[in-house]
Amino acid sequence: MAVLSAKLHDIGKFYELDYPFSEDFIRCIKGCITQHHGKLEYGSPRACNIEESFMLNYADTVDATMNKIEQIKENTKEDTWSDYDRRIETKLYL
Repeated sequence: MAVLSAKLHDIGKFYELDYPFSEDFIRCIKGCITQHHGKLEYGSPRACNIEESFMLNYADTVDATMNKIEQIKENTKEDTWSDYDRRIETKLYL
């Protein structure tokens, strides 16, 4: 919760800024937020349909995958194969 709060604590300042954001910019930000899971079956209310939401989805996927790999590394001895992981759909040789 603390990490999320740290990342979002200034989001309200978006409206305080004395900069005229275009409707296209606001649409893009809203689209990225609602589409960042990428696909409906992954819990996204909308599938990606703008360039920036695809980029955010891919970055989020890479981040989640690397976090999963770190978890696997913590639970696997060196010079052995990990258990099969459904999230990354493979075993890892560590």
